[in-house]
Amino acid sequence: MNDCATMRPTPTSVSSETLHTLRMRAERLGLDFRPCPAATFEQGVHHRPLGSGLHELIVRDGNEAMHAFVADRGFLDRSGDPSPSGSLTVEHPAPRAALVDDAQRDATRFAEILRWTFDDLGTCAANERVVADFCDKLAQSYEETYALFRALRMLASSAEPESMVQSLCADIQRTLPFRWVAVQFGRNERIAPTLRAKLVLSGAFQGDLVRLEAATSDRVCETRGDSWTKVLVPERDGIATIAGSEVVCEPITHDDSVIGLLLAGGKTGADQEIASPEIQFLDATADFLGTFHENIARFDEQKAMMNATLEAMVAAIDAKDRYTCGHSERVALLAGTLAKAIGMDDASAERVRLSGLVHDVGKIGVPEAILCKPGKPTDEEFAAIKRHPEIGHHILHNITGFEDLLPGVLHHHERWDGRGYPHKLVAENIPLIARIIGLADAFDAMSSTRSYRSALPRERVLEEIRRGAGSQFDPNVVMAFQRVDLTEYDRLLTQHSAGEAWQPRVAA
Repeated sequence: MNDCATMRPTPTSVSSETLHTLRMRAERLGLDFRPCPAATFEQGVHHRPLGSGLHELIVRDGNEAMHAFVADRGFLDRSGDPSPSGSLTVEHPAPRAALVDDAQRDATRFAEILRWTFDDLGTCAANERVVADFCDKLAQSYEETYALFRALRMLASSAEPESMVQSLCADIQRTLPFRWVAVQFGRNERIAPTLRAKLVLSGAFQGDLVRLEAATSDRVCETRGDSWTKVLVPERDGIATIAGSEVVCEPITHDDSVIGLLLAGGKTGADQEIASPEIQFLDATADFLGTFHENIARFDEQKAMMNATLEAMVAAIDAKDRYTCGHSERVALLAGTLAKAIGMDDASAERVRLSGLVHDVGKIGVPEAILCKPGKPTDEEFAAIKRHPEIGHHILHNITGFEDLLPGVLHHHERWDGRGYPHKLVAENIPLIARIIGLADAFDAMSSTRSYRSALPRERVLEEIRRGAGSQFDPNVVMAFQRVDLTEYDRLLTQHSAGEAWQPRVAA
């Protein structure tokens, strides 16, 4: 049995069920398979005629091997004992030569059947691997497609730009087999201020982050097109050397100029080589980022145009009365700071600040003779002044993007006790933005010199604010005002009181 020179192995590999399948088929043919040393035989099915009507079949699958003997009923060894198997019998008497021939044919036929089975099972296993690989790639393609869809939806939102880029990097890092993903924006003036010179990174970067930021920022400045290598290799490229791995480096463009880089490095998994589908995915994402930056730039342009409009309005107000020069900027500063003290987020506080900046725009419709009159105005003149909130609301109400500023303009002279104007609203019926601006307006009016009186001392002003809680002012707003730092306000007041040239600060 140990002479295997005539046995011819079949090289096909099969699954772990092969031995069981072959054993079941052998049993249906009357063969008895028993374990035997596997190291003696090569992988596959082996058949060896032993002579005198006895045949040996051996099957090895991995580290297991089984063997069986096939013989005619009349075969006996010299001791008179039956053959090792004796399980394949012939039911009719036949000459010894015929029995030997039949046994040889049966053994040969069964060996072929085993080889065919072995090959079939190997083919099935290979097909299963192909299907599994296809399913894995299909699932990955779905994840990548859905990630791009999420990127489109996210980049179309109105959230803060840097946080959206951060979320996008995290989404890419979860989808692709990279340890880290980053976006580096350039430093030039064409790049949106909210993203300029920013490095946004997600994942575990194991190199020197300061050196990476410097190298990627320089690469953005040096790049003039999309003709450079996108897979950067350590020892041949500085960025990849700092990262300690191959890095995919995709340019982000706006108006055919490179404004940033999308980078991914530290690939994980069994296949460490960066594949073409991964490069294509990152290339598509870089295109989305370019479009996203273009939208942000357009928004910044619109915001700049709106700010210019506000500056013109505020300048027109201040030009009418030198005593109120700078009043709008100081009220805006106090209102924005007070809004944060109350607990508003930065975006909401900025809208309060802008409303405070234009709260007196309606004074454009009040005659200068009344605004600049020395001494207190008459009842008729005060009635004309009291119309300025409604005039300002009328001026601004058709401007797109000013909708949330209007309540502060219209109602900043309402009182908590309902004795204000123009609509005599009471308590919380007064919009919060108007309650904030109303207190800021009153504080600055008492703190600055007017045509009819001098500025009041600070302690007197603060006492008047506290005394007005529950009558003129919202008590909660008064409490929050006690926590406001007035350092920047005092600096502006000193600047404006000295008659320095003033330019209204619109952007936060």
